[in-house]
Amino acid sequence: MSFFTTLLDDVRRGENIDLYAALLLAVTLALLTLLGVDPGRFTAPLSLTVMALIAYSLLNIRKFIASVSHGHAPIDHVLHQDWADDEIKQRLQDCNDLLLIGPILLRATKNYYAMYQEKLKHRAQIRVLLVNPDHVAADIIATRPHSDVDVERTKSEIRASLQSWQRLKETSGGCLELRVVDYPLSYGGFFFDSDDPTGSIYIRYYPYKMRDDTRPRLVLYATDVYWFAFYREEAAALWASAHPWVNK
Repeated sequence: MSFFTTLLDDVRRGENIDLYAALLLAVTLALLTLLGVDPGRFTAPLSLTVMALIAYSLLNIRKFIASVSHGHAPIDHVLHQDWADDEIKQRLQDCNDLLLIGPILLRATKNYYAMYQEKLKHRAQIRVLLVNPDHVAADIIATRPHSDVDVERTKSEIRASLQSWQRLKETSGGCLELRVVDYPLSYGGFFFDSDDPTGSIYIRYYPYKMRDDTRPRLVLYATDVYWFAFYREEAAALWASAHPWVNK
């Protein structure tokens, strides 16, 4: 992940603003000095602004630590109701290795199809894992939605996703592997460069009989050492248990 990608992600989440402001101040003063401009009249107001941002950041950190110590850590630091579509697109653009896991993946397949094509054209590696539509696991995931159970529709949607990926594999000539697993996956996920220190994992759960807009989402980075490794290892186990899809 590039510095600017990290910067944009932090700004979008409102994190580390004080540090970026301090960095900007230092670079600005250095450039003014190199250009022969006396930065003296700018130093005081800029420094006070940065100090105010640092103080505000420290207050938030203290509040968060206090909430954790009392067992009331805000859940939004862990689970998300949604994530920005632009965020996923940026991760897709930057990654070299993608593992995409999900029961059906119909939306994830359609929404970013052109980007998958572009990644494969540039020799990125993509692996895709779905539930086997010809196994009882597909019958099980069909019972999860809040709406009426429609097993045949669920199987049809899985096959539609598989056919889209199969066409992409045949036409792109890129590094694309497609597998199905005989297990009723309870979540879907984007695994971006998950073997890299700059990797990230985006998980979306599919709860039982809950509305579509109540699916909890989890975002993990390599710095989230334990849980990042947990999901990466589980994904590796699922991939190892899966088998290549044969279009019937």
